[in-house]
Amino acid sequence: MNKISYNSALCLGIISILLILIFLNIHSVMFDEEWYHKQYVKDGIYDFWNKSFVDEETHNILLFYKGKQLDTSLFNEKEKGHLSDVKTLYDLARFLFYSAIIVLIGACVLLCKKKEILTIFKRGALLTIIVILLLMLMAATDFTSFFTVFHKIVFTNNNWMLNPETDNLVVMFPESFFTAFIARILIRTILAAIILFLASLLVDWNEKRKSYK
Repeated sequence: MNKISYNSALCLGIISILLILIFLNIHSVMFDEEWYHKQYVKDGIYDFWNKSFVDEETHNILLFYKGKQLDTSLFNEKEKGHLSDVKTLYDLARFLFYSAIIVLIGACVLLCKKKEILTIFKRGALLTIIVILLLMLMAATDFTSFFTVFHKIVFTNNNWMLNPETDNLVVMFPESFFTAFIARILIRTILAAIILFLASLLVDWNEKRKSYK
């Protein structure tokens, strides 16, 4: 393999690790209905609406993200449009996740040697740690601005600009919900990256130790 192919495979593999770790934790938090229930208690949502009603609406939204029809009487057309936009974003993230798995497998096959494969996992985990730390810093500095910029980047319309006076979606999911939601994703992702990094170092150290015998 020439140097360009080697570096390309290495870089693509490293980026794939980043995408895989982020998506896995987004998916894990996004569909954890038990966590939603706990957060609703903290946000006082069950004081505003009946618990069984809120839980049913949450379940219907998550089913919608999985491909079912959106069954709700709580949200207006603008809110439903935003939920559709979120589903489109999630579907794109899922596509990138599966593509990243394929790319990672391809990179490992091309590089073949265990040392190079370990390099992918170590650097991929390290890149993830750096990216997540930067995101944590931005979110911690000014979450409202961070959240607003994120929406302006990923959405092409103004459906996300909701009014708590008229839109139930922003009442059910206030900023405090998303602060906790994003924090949970970032913390879980960086912990997974740290574990992967340490595991890769351990395997690498073990391989070197064997070679010295």
